[in-house]
Amino acid sequence: MSKLDELIAEFCPDGVEFVELNEVLDYEQPTKYIVKSTNYDDSYTIPVLTAGQSFVLGYTNEDFGIYKASPDSPVIIFDDFTTSFHWVDFNFKVKSSAMKMLRSKDNEIANLRFLFHLMKNINYIPVDHSRQWIGKYSKFRIPLPPLAVQQEIVRILDNFTELTAELTAELTARRKQYEYYRDLLLTFGDEVPRVAIDDLFNIRNGYTPSKSNKEYWENGVIPWFRMEDIRENGRILSNALQYVSINAVKGRPFPANSIIISTSATIGEHALIQTEFLANQRFTDYFMAFVPGIIKISTIDSRQ
Repeated sequence: MSKLDELIAEFCPDGVEFVELNEVLDYEQPTKYIVKSTNYDDSYTIPVLTAGQSFVLGYTNEDFGIYKASPDSPVIIFDDFTTSFHWVDFNFKVKSSAMKMLRSKDNEIANLRFLFHLMKNINYIPVDHSRQWIGKYSKFRIPLPPLAVQQEIVRILDNFTELTAELTAELTARRKQYEYYRDLLLTFGDEVPRVAIDDLFNIRNGYTPSKSNKEYWENGVIPWFRMEDIRENGRILSNALQYVSINAVKGRPFPANSIIISTSATIGEHALIQTEFLANQRFTDYFMAFVPGIIKISTIDSRQ
C-alpha cells in the first residue's frame, strides 16, 4: 500500500467532501498592478505577466504597483476570459485588467498548489467572450480531501512535473545534438557528385480507394497510411491505423522501405514505411531506382 493509500484510509475512508472553488479561493482584481508603460527591456527586473500562453510579456523598471509573490507566498494568475492560468512565485506586474489573482482562503484547509493541480483537471472551454471567474468558473465543485492527503498528492504531481521538465530538456538537447551531427556528417565538398532526387527514386502518387466500394474497406490486409499515422506514431512506420483489401490496390502496393512525403496541406511531412503499403492522395511515394554506384532496392516501375 502506498503512502497516499494509507493517508486516504486514515483520513477519508468514507470519501471526501466537494466544495465550490469560491469557497476555498479568494480573488483579487489586478487594477493596481497594471503596468503603465509597455516599453519593456530585458535589462529591467520586474516581469510583466499575462495569464495567457505568452506568460512573460517583457520586463519593466516600474517600482510601484508590484504584486508581491514568493515561493512561500505564491499566487495563481487566472485569465478571466480564456480561463488559462499560471503558477507564480515571484514579484510581478500585469498587462491588463482581464485577470484575477487567486489565493487560498485558508492554507490549513486548502493547499493552493493542490488547487492549482486540480484546476488543470477541469475540462471547460468558454463559449463566449465574457468574464468567467465570478459567474461560472468559481462555481465548479471540486473534491477537497484533508490537508495531509492534499499535500501527498501535491508531492506526487510536483515530482512528475519536475521529471517531465527534465525529460523535455533532455529531448531538446538531443535534438540539437542530432542536428549538429546531421549537418556535420551530411555536408560534403564539391568533389562529391550531386544528383537530382528523381534520379534516385521512382515516384508514385498516393490515392484513396473508392469509399463506395465496401469490399475495398473490409477484411483489409494492406496498410493505408494517412497524415494521422505520422501524427500518432512517428516517422518510422510498419503498421497503419487503417487497412484496405488487396482488391483496392491499383497494380501493386508501394514497396517496403519507401519514403512518403506530403505534397498538400501540411507540405513536407514525411515517414519511412517499412512494409508494403498504400498511402492517400496527400502523399507522394519515393522508392529507390537504379543509379550507377547505388544499390538497387526496388525494381517496381513507377508507371504501374
